[in-house]
Amino acid sequence: MVNGRLQMFQTSFKHVFEAPGGFSHSTKKLLINRFDLYNAKKNPDQSLSELSPTLPLSMNILFSQITSVNSMVADLTRYHLLRLYLIKTTRGRSHALGKPSRGQRT
Repeated sequence: MVNGRLQMFQTSFKHVFEAPGGFSHSTKKLLINRFDLYNAKKNPDQSLSELSPTLPLSMNILFSQITSVNSMVADLTRYHLLRLYLIKTTRGRSHALGKPSRGQRT
């Protein structure tokens, strides 16, 4: 799971960090050092499940502690604004039209 998006462990190590909203370069270096993934650094197109038999389980535990599928910030914000619009508040209507919603002048 990368940034709340589920990914299979058959994806390459390189793809985990190239996905939009994926982990940063410093996180990649930390994972390489923590799990001794120097082979993944040499061969980045190799899938995660081929690197080590226990690697997918360990990375799954680590990723579940870092991120969450249920609380992506962008989705929560979108649902909150949709809720405001559906209950017909001025703030919800302003957000839908792209106007200032908290007293700013236009």
